[in-house]
Amino acid sequence: MIGLVFPGLAPSYYEDIKTFMQNSPFSKRRFEEASEVLGFSLTEAFKNVGDKDYVIMECAFLANTMAILDHFYEEYRLSPQVVIGPSFGGIVAAIYVKSISYKEAVWITKESNKLSGEWYERLGDFKTHFVYNLSLNESNKIIEDFKSKGHFLELVGNMESVMCFCGSASTIDLLKRTLNNKPKCFSLHTMGHPIHSEILTPLRLDVEREVFANVQFKPPTLPIISDVDGRLINQSEQLKVMMSEGYDLPVRWDLVTKQMESLGVKEVYVVGPKNLFYQLLKNKIKTIKVDPDSIIKQAVTH
Repeated sequence: MIGLVFPGLAPSYYEDIKTFMQNSPFSKRRFEEASEVLGFSLTEAFKNVGDKDYVIMECAFLANTMAILDHFYEEYRLSPQVVIGPSFGGIVAAIYVKSISYKEAVWITKESNKLSGEWYERLGDFKTHFVYNLSLNESNKIIEDFKSKGHFLELVGNMESVMCFCGSASTIDLLKRTLNNKPKCFSLHTMGHPIHSEILTPLRLDVEREVFANVQFKPPTLPIISDVDGRLINQSEQLKVMMSEGYDLPVRWDLVTKQMESLGVKEVYVVGPKNLFYQLLKNKIKTIKVDPDSIIKQAVTH
């Protein structure tokens, strides 16, 4: 069985990906289509994007992921049997299984990010921190210790070799200092806002009511593995719920990989801009990375 993985959002700026964008006809087309929905040039906005320009950042990531998917269609001509879309990758998965259109996905991204930005401002200075080579047991002990001292800290992502924590800026700073004393464990990246956290439940309810309720999700043409609990998603309402759950429930990559094993997935294509999911999978299963760099290399060799 072949699986297709669409990665979650990672920091991606124009300078990082401009060679691909300037040379890919698919990227140009996807950015133009997104611009029609947004009402402004996404390409020009992306060139000057700031860290808190969430709409631009996510729509550009979506457009480039779709362009890379277009290259995947052209180059590999495969028909994967199961789809995985952890975190933000869920919206691309929904496009791939024909539950929503690309333009609907851009609209969802735009409208949901308006709400997200408002909630981030209300919540104050919360951050999400990614840590490599920390076990689940160690993570839980750290959280218990922090909570006993009055610090809110939440595990918002279990990706086996990578753990994700959410807390206030001061709590995340304390976490970093704590991790400095742990051998073979190091920090990867800090996002300037919360993700997959229980504090975002009000945002989830707003998005369900003001965004998802206005989109008609169609039945998926292929099963999707939920990044929240590893179950197989086969119905439109299930898919809508899965995308909603991602706001306030943690990513459980450990359950995703168990489901992949139970299904007998032997080969996985990771399609999208730079991400850590290729690294998470490559030692367990035959994994092919389809990203801007690999596409540019293929173009040169051809």
